[in-house]
Amino acid sequence: MRSKKRSKIKKWITISIVIIVVVGFGAAFLLRPTPTRYESVVAETGDITTYYSFSGNIATKNRQTVISEKVMQISEIVMLEGD
Repeated sequence: MRSKKRSKIKKWITISIVIIVVVGFGAAFLLRPTPTRYESVVAETGDITTYYSFSGNIATKNRQTVISEKVMQISEIVMLEGD
């Protein structure tokens, strides 16, 4: 009787150890950090210039209609923030 009981205990201990080892390896595999990918670039000195080109409509509270005799293109709009 005792040998059957010890046999069952040894069996459960062995199974438990195997499960713990498998779970440990699985956790280590799933939780390992992924390597950060980056691109190496040589630093240079120079000017930073950005040009924006867009089209749109400007709506104002005070409107004034200006009619030109020729077809013209607006080259500059002078205004301050909040105008």
